[in-house]
Amino acid sequence: MSIFALKLLACIAMTIDHVAAIGWRIPLFNTYSTQMQLIGRIAAPLFLFCLVQGATHTHNRRKMIGRLYLMGICTGVMDAVVNFLWGRQIGVHGYGNIFFDFFYVVLFIELLEQLRVAAKTRSRKALFILLAGAVLVAGPMLLHQALEKLPMDSLSMNVRSLTCDLVDGCLPVYLDYGWPLVFMGVLMYFVRSKNKQCLIYLGFCSLCLVGHFAVRCGFRQLLYIPYGTIYTDFRQCMMIFALPFMALYNGQRGRVVKWPFYWYYPLHRHAIAAVTALFMGSPYT
Repeated sequence: MSIFALKLLACIAMTIDHVAAIGWRIPLFNTYSTQMQLIGRIAAPLFLFCLVQGATHTHNRRKMIGRLYLMGICTGVMDAVVNFLWGRQIGVHGYGNIFFDFFYVVLFIELLEQLRVAAKTRSRKALFILLAGAVLVAGPMLLHQALEKLPMDSLSMNVRSLTCDLVDGCLPVYLDYGWPLVFMGVLMYFVRSKNKQCLIYLGFCSLCLVGHFAVRCGFRQLLYIPYGTIYTDFRQCMMIFALPFMALYNGQRGRVVKWPFYWYYPLHRHAIAAVTALFMGSPYT
């Protein structure tokens, strides 16, 4: 399978997952919600795998980083505006923003590559690279905390909510799948080989499965570690079924389709919410 085929498969799985998660008020989707969400578990890993291949073969990784961040902002702003204008009618809520997860994957890849070059040449540039990495990770968090403390008592509740949503949408603070996904993507990049990437992914899925059974056996402390509730959930463990499709990757890019895949992510979620409201009415009535 080419990168295009893998992305297309991931889009289909993602759509099925979001139809169940967003359109659950429609009886048919509610009935098969669990099965549909299990299918959707393969979407994020397949997109991550394609992202790693893209970061490996791109001629301009920095442009790729900028594109991911731009789409993260566009997705966050779109969610905030739609929620502000039509939230009561279609029941918009925080959908998550996986573009920021992917932004950090490629950002860390670029920083580590630059750090490796600087270390080989024993350049002082290595210190600046480490500093830049720390600023790029901690900076948005500190800025987000500072903006949260601004006085907004004079604003109406709707405007205050819009302002908070816009801040959340523009700063890569809240990640969809979190740092485990980011670190796995970086590690997959540096092993290079497809077989080794599949082994790393298999190991990660195995750890999640062990964590799930550990929680069931009483080790509930795992639920309190960052993103522990996500990766110890049995449904999330079904992401292991993305592995056979990764193994089928043939090293080819396939058809070059870039921006439609980017824009499909934010647009289809609001389309599902709007169609659900059209058939079932407002969730608040």
